[in-house]
Amino acid sequence: MKLIARRVLLIFCFGFISGLVFGTVQDLPSTQDQMKEIGETLASVNPPATEFDFVTFDLSRTTVILRGFTIGEKRKEACAVAVKDISWVGHVLNYIEALPDGYNDQKLRENVRFVLRQRAPKIFNDGKSKIRIKVKEGNVTLIGAIKEDEVNSLERAIGELKVEDLVRSVENKTVVRQEN
Repeated sequence: MKLIARRVLLIFCFGFISGLVFGTVQDLPSTQDQMKEIGETLASVNPPATEFDFVTFDLSRTTVILRGFTIGEKRKEACAVAVKDISWVGHVLNYIEALPDGYNDQKLRENVRFVLRQRAPKIFNDGKSKIRIKVKEGNVTLIGAIKEDEVNSLERAIGELKVEDLVRSVENKTVVRQEN
């Protein structure tokens, strides 16, 4: 009789625990809804993103993996906190690179923005940039997607950036987006 009681108790406990686990997994929004919610949450983080911030994410069940770069620790931490506050998120892995905000990097960011806005104005129309700019210790990296008719103006701007004071290197990681 004790053996049967133990088995019944064991089966009950196993059923209860698996019901909790299954119920938790079943209550998750669809992956598409999860991705949308994370994107909206990151878009609303303060301080707001600039052309010098590039935050992306991956999702594995209830774990969100943040990647990219931003200026300083403040926005990096704000992104992680905002995503962690989403009800279904279990863990946040924050691999966002916090770029230095020293005088030389600030000055270089201003110069890069000025040159790009002058030489490639289509990339910066309506006050929004189609590319993101990473500036770290004199190294400039451009990331994003541009149209085919913007390639020449971006290449001219890059040529000008390469001779700019404080610039060590310029790496162009933009891709050409096919127009429909």
